[in-house]
Amino acid sequence: MFKRYDTKSCEIIIILIAVLFLPIKGNAQTKNNKIPSNTQNIKNPTLQQKQTIKTRNPKAQLPKSKKLPLTAKDLERKLLVANAGLANANKAVKDLEKKLLAANTGLANANKAVAKKDGEISKLNQDMNNLLDELDDLDKNLIFQEDTSKNYKKLINCYKAALFTWHDMNSKKGLTKHDHLVINVELRDSLFSCPSM
Repeated sequence: MFKRYDTKSCEIIIILIAVLFLPIKGNAQTKNNKIPSNTQNIKNPTLQQKQTIKTRNPKAQLPKSKKLPLTAKDLERKLLVANAGLANANKAVKDLEKKLLAANTGLANANKAVAKKDGEISKLNQDMNNLLDELDDLDKNLIFQEDTSKNYKKLINCYKAALFTWHDMNSKKGLTKHDHLVINVELRDSLFSCPSM
């Protein structure tokens, strides 16, 4: 972290050492000088002014420190803040990826369910078509049966009419053998004239 700022940090350390040691040196000089008594201070005010000027001179000679725009600690703080922001952004991206994955999984499951329902509907449609075909066959068979039944009814009615006629004719009194033969021939003709199956 400090490799970029080695020269700047060295300058800062030198300036700090200079600021810390110069006031101590100035105090040491004042200790070596004899401190005048209160009576001397009152009698000679110019001496006191000179001494105050001397003690102030070293402060005026201090080199001005260069102010850096950002210190290493400030940069570290900004880097920590940036890293925290990046971590939050990465977490938000991961959360979005999880949500997207969950949505894709839900969509895939929904598509599977729809495909399954489509398969069931297709099978039901096939079954219904088969039933409709069977129903058509039954209708055709029923129509055939109805036609057959009508034909049977016609045939039965024709036989009944022929037999009733034959019975009426045979019921008459005084019929000869020849009359009976004629009645039987007429019955046979009536039966043959009935519709065939």
